[in-house]
Order: sequence, then structure tokens, then C-alpha cells
Amino acid sequence: MASEPIPEPLTNQEVEARREPHFRPTGAEEENGRGAPSLVESDIEPARELEAGKTSPRLNRVAEAVGSAAATVVNRTREVSGTGRRTADTMKAGVTARIDDARQGAREIAGLVRDTVEEKYEDVKQSVREEVEDLKQSTSRNWDEAALRVRQLANEYPLHVIAATAALGFAAGALLRIWRSSRYE
Repeated sequence: MASEPIPEPLTNQEVEARREPHFRPTGAEEENGRGAPSLVESDIEPARELEAGKTSPRLNRVAEAVGSAAATVVNRTREVSGTGRRTADTMKAGVTARIDDARQGAREIAGLVRDTVEEKYEDVKQSVREEVEDLKQSTSRNWDEAALRVRQLANEYPLHVIAATAALGFAAGALLRIWRSSRYE
């Protein structure tokens, strides 16, 4: 085996020639000299070939069985294809419906959230307004009470108020002087 020569590769013409089918002319075509192909050459023994014009019931039954089997396969393939197409369409419609339902649900939830957020915002805004108004009122009330108390003290104890004011002024002046002197050192 190792010593056998490697055969030369086929040329393109030789490959094409090997691929072409070889036909055998029938008896009538051979006589006419046309040589038109009618039957494909095969390796069937001549004794097994049917003579022209004769039929075989066994071959007919087999041919009918093969034909009906092929027709059954084609019909089943069409049915499966149609069933698959219908199933795909049904599934697509179902998925589309579910997506639409999910979108609608998301819109509804977003609307509810928006409404809830707006309500909470308005509630907080109102409570802040109320708190600010209460703070203004209480601050104004406390300021008025403090001013009233200072006036009462000034009317009841005028010398004490003057002495306290002088003491506070003296203390503030001393602190400012100390602060200025330590600042420029």
C-alpha cells in the first residue's frame, strides 16, 4: 500500500464527464438513429427488467404504497406546518395581549402613584403652610408678650432698668475693647 503510486488528480473535464448521467436508448430510438435518452442506465439485471407493454401487479402495489406514503408524508407535513403556524399565531396573539395588559396595568399603577404622590405633596404642602402660620403666630405672640413684660418692668422698676442697661452697655464696651486689643496684636 505504501509503495503504490498516488493517482493523478482528475481534470475538470474528466470530473464533469463522470457527473453526467448515462442514458440508454430504447429499441425504437436505436432504429431511428436519434439516440434520444429515455431510460437511465442502471445496474438492474436484464432478466429482471419488464418487457415493453407488460405490467407487474406487485410493482403497481409497491408503487401505490410508496405514492400514498409520500402523499401522507406531504399531507402531514402541511398539517404540521399549518398547525405550527396557527400555534405560533395563537401564541403571538396571547403574548401581545399579555403585553398590552401589562402596559395597561403599568399605566394604571403609574396613574395611581402619580395621584398618590400629588395628594401626599398637597398634604405636606398644606401641613407646612399650617406649621409656618402657627410659628408666625406663636413668634408674634411671644414677641408681643416679651415687649409687654419689658414695658411693665420699665414702668414698675425704672431705676433698675436704667442700671441694668448701663451695666450691659459697660460690659459690652469692655468685651469689645478686649476683643479689639487681642485682634491687632
